[in-house]
Amino acid sequence: MGEPISRHARDPDVVRATAGLAAYLRELVLSARHPIRDCARYETQVWLADLPAGVERPSATADGVLLALDHVPPVAPPPLPEVLKGWIDPRASLDPAGPDPPLAEEGPGEVWASDENGHTVLVPGTVQRQEAADVLRAYATWLLRWRRWGEEERTARPRRELYDQLAPIARRLAQQDDAFELVLGVGLLAWETPESERVFRHLITTRVGLVVDRDTARLTVALTPEAPARLEDRDFLDEQDGYVRERAIPVQEQLVADAPHPLSEDMGTLLGLRPYVRRDGAIRY
Repeated sequence: MGEPISRHARDPDVVRATAGLAAYLRELVLSARHPIRDCARYETQVWLADLPAGVERPSATADGVLLALDHVPPVAPPPLPEVLKGWIDPRASLDPAGPDPPLAEEGPGEVWASDENGHTVLVPGTVQRQEAADVLRAYATWLLRWRRWGEEERTARPRRELYDQLAPIARRLAQQDDAFELVLGVGLLAWETPESERVFRHLITTRVGLVVDRDTARLTVALTPEAPARLEDRDFLDEQDGYVRERAIPVQEQLVADAPHPLSEDMGTLLGLRPYVRRDGAIRY
């Protein structure tokens, strides 16, 4: 009597069979609904080629981290010195992308006047800007601080907006990970059908995780080790498009066998892209 065959989870035959079963079940489920052929229809998408300045561009690293964002809270503009109150509208200083807050032509100050005894004294009044040397000096100093604040806020705003875009998704995934998923897509297919329908979707996707650290509030997007890349051609292409499924079988087999990093040159080679061709990547939800 022969010895029972023992196989482990990484056995190529086991991986191939599992991937084939998963692909079959996925196709069975997707056949019951109308396919999405344009990724613009997804609820959220972040293009890796358009990440804001200051955010490190993702690469094929061993740890699988694609994106790391620190929480950047908004910073209030520098407060107005006492001497400038009444000379500058505080609302004009709130927009870091706006023009320099203007100094009024006139404002509060002290003017000379005669009292009831005929003595000349300083009393509160309204003075012209050109006569208020202390106001002009204070304004020049404060304006330099305001401009530095505006530049820092303009730089931080895109990173803050990206963080605010992804943080709610992390909360939803934590609560409903069985209903929603976040994926990294590569190999963007941009095409228009004879019926003028736009096809704009990535051929290969990989599920990624999104977590927010409770102590530091740092947001991290990383590949999910147990979720292999999948070829999504069957999800949105059919024979009416001139698509021949059999031609994609070698790509699917190589994808399973080699498991290249989605952002690696090997993945580009698998997709048949030349190194000098831009490979747009996107995280979509």
